[in-house]
Amino acid sequence: MICGVDPGLTGGLCILTSKGEIALLTKMPFAAKEIDLRELYKYFKQHGPKIEKVYIERSQPFPGMGAASQFSVGKSFAYIEAMVVANGLPYELVPPSVWTKAIHKGVTPKLKSKEKSLIVAKRLYPGIAEICTTPRGKLLDGLIDALLIARYGLNTMTKSDTPVGA
Repeated sequence: MICGVDPGLTGGLCILTSKGEIALLTKMPFAAKEIDLRELYKYFKQHGPKIEKVYIERSQPFPGMGAASQFSVGKSFAYIEAMVVANGLPYELVPPSVWTKAIHKGVTPKLKSKEKSLIVAKRLYPGIAEICTTPRGKLLDGLIDALLIARYGLNTMTKSDTPVGA
């Protein structure tokens, strides 16, 4: 199994089987406006023995982001990395530009990144939009990103160079 993690505040966690089937797709567990370490630890403890590698999106502050937001992003990222290490899982940090470039191959470059990700996710997993949408119709893009980060990891591990966006 391969795990993909979007560490954002609206992030998610996805575990794919070696065949690309979704074994787990969940929002990042939060309690009191920060990652719930106990829940996150449980996910990795439960699925860890089957996980070959964890791919974590490398978080970084962006221009205009306030100090409190930068601290929060860094803290969430550190918590996730610590839980992966605590469970003895091999992992790789993947910059967003790297996984999106690989995953978005074959999708028109005129679209925004989130739109491209949704297109690729729907092509790979036709029912995903319903799974990753709130009852009010808001798309949970952290789940989509976690899924595609895991798919990037699976493609990397299997050395597949087939453009998934085609």
